[in-house]
Amino acid sequence: MLPGSFRQRMSVILAEDRKCTSQKQRGCSVRKSWMKYRPGESMRRETDPVQRRNENSRNEKKQLVRRRRKVLLILFLVLLIFGAAFGYFLYQNSYVGKVAKGYDALQMKEYQTAEKYFKHAIGKNAQRAEAYSGLAETYMEQDEGDEAESVFLSAIASYPSNEELYRAAISFYEETKQLDKISEILEDCDDESVLSSLKAYVSTEPVFSLDDGKYSEVQEVTLSASGETIYYTTDGTNPTSSSTKYTEPILLNEEGKTQIKAIAYNKKKIPSLVVSKTYEIEFPVADAPVVTPSTGQYSTATQISITVPEGYTAYYTTDGSTPTTESSLYTGPIEMPEGQTLFSTVLVGKTGKMTQITKRIIFISRSKSWLIFLDKHFVKMQGDFLTKMSLVFVHYLTKKNGSFVV
Repeated sequence: MLPGSFRQRMSVILAEDRKCTSQKQRGCSVRKSWMKYRPGESMRRETDPVQRRNENSRNEKKQLVRRRRKVLLILFLVLLIFGAAFGYFLYQNSYVGKVAKGYDALQMKEYQTAEKYFKHAIGKNAQRAEAYSGLAETYMEQDEGDEAESVFLSAIASYPSNEELYRAAISFYEETKQLDKISEILEDCDDESVLSSLKAYVSTEPVFSLDDGKYSEVQEVTLSASGETIYYTTDGTNPTSSSTKYTEPILLNEEGKTQIKAIAYNKKKIPSLVVSKTYEIEFPVADAPVVTPSTGQYSTATQISITVPEGYTAYYTTDGSTPTTESSLYTGPIEMPEGQTLFSTVLVGKTGKMTQITKRIIFISRSKSWLIFLDKHFVKMQGDFLTKMSLVFVHYLTKKNGSFVV
């Protein structure tokens, strides 16, 4: 027979053991206390009501903490999913999202859809270059090169200090092999910071040593461009890298107008703008040569002399034909033969330019001297007779010149 106090203690332990068993806590402190119990040992610590209440309270708190953790975890997951969905929505409607959709549509060759997305992106941020590049690429895929170029020109016109837009335009011209257009857009840029950042693309125009205009002497034209290769033409066509390469001054030694067009290429093979200048060379010309004696009839041997200015050469004919450089070269006074001589002479300068022609009609007669003065209505004769040939000669002069002056 167990003592009463012992039976009471055992009853309490068994009741707690059943409680632990129902809660699947077979490792609880009460169970362990029972397993450790030995007859004669005190069970005051295990069966102390205050201690039991404290331990029950601790267990309840632990369960409460676990439940709270589960609630917080579920709430966090819900918020995470909602945040991801909201972020995805924002991304799809953002500048980057619109650009990404535009390129996806472009890859699928859905050009109208791609154009719509790129324009929406530009509307969200008009100072970023990706949407402009995508829109230009969409036009190029449809062989609309002018529309593609206008995308960048309009953007630069709206934001002339935006370096990113200039770089996008330069890339477009490089890809489409329109390098000459790069100099055009940079020429119109007034922002020094942009030009400094893009100096590798700047091609300096050639500088002419001589201003265009009219000159009366042979001229030389020198071209220069810092660190760049220069090409030029003199026939009015626009120069390219296939034109004449500039290596020495250009000599202007012929009369007339000469148009020189020059272009420079930098290290990136980007051409500068074409520079053009027009020169006119007109050498001074002496007056028509002075010839003595004057036109008339002479009864004695007569020599014709030509006054030749310095730098000129005189040529002449005695048959009425027009003198050229192939005619007789004048070296001194010329003896006129008896009878009629139609003398013509011209001066030719060092440049090959000819003066006006001077003409003389000389008639040498050994008979009694006579003079003829002829105008349109009157002929005066002095002498004893006029041969039939002379009458023919007078008639010829009247028809050709209208006057005969000694």
